[in-house]
Amino acid sequence: MADTTALLTRAEAEQRDFVEVLRELTPEQWAAPSLCGKWTVRETVMHTAIHTHQTLRESVKANREAVRRRDEPTDTLVDSLAAPLYAKSPWELRLQLGELLIHQQDVRRPLGLPRDIPGERLTAVLRTCLGRGDGLIIGVQARKHAHGLMLVATDLDWSWGAGPEVRGPAEAILIAVAGRAQAITDLSGAGVPTLGARVR
Repeated sequence: MADTTALLTRAEAEQRDFVEVLRELTPEQWAAPSLCGKWTVRETVMHTAIHTHQTLRESVKANREAVRRRDEPTDTLVDSLAAPLYAKSPWELRLQLGELLIHQQDVRRPLGLPRDIPGERLTAVLRTCLGRGDGLIIGVQARKHAHGLMLVATDLDWSWGAGPEVRGPAEAILIAVAGRAQAITDLSGAGVPTLGARVR
């Protein structure tokens, strides 16, 4: 129960932070490219709103729902993201927190909107992404990207793996191993060329 409560608190706090920044975006920012593949900021937010408010079984219908909601006003879309999260179990909550944190950075980074992310949220999502079980379910191949490398956060007491070192802020490490090449320039160490080649 304690783990579930802590995870829910973190996920809801991340959700509130995401909603707060979205309510301030201009139409031009909504239409700008995100870090998430070929999606715009709007498409990334729509994906996050859908996937944080349905079970994994329901998520197979996500593409159909995205088509249905593609002309939805941005205020309605943000209200949808702000609705109570569906997740109940620790496993589901870890996935929800990962979705919210990574996709919020997919929006913030290209728009030049930095933030200070609480360390406990970052380490929780890093553990999820680099874990053996549920890391791939939130849409990243972090273990594949990080294989054979030593990841060392310079702003948190956190490290992972073994091999040539990749050093930098925990947020940049997370975003890089999640497959976003933009974060590579924030990292240093002998393992950076290998990681960079994997996430291009």
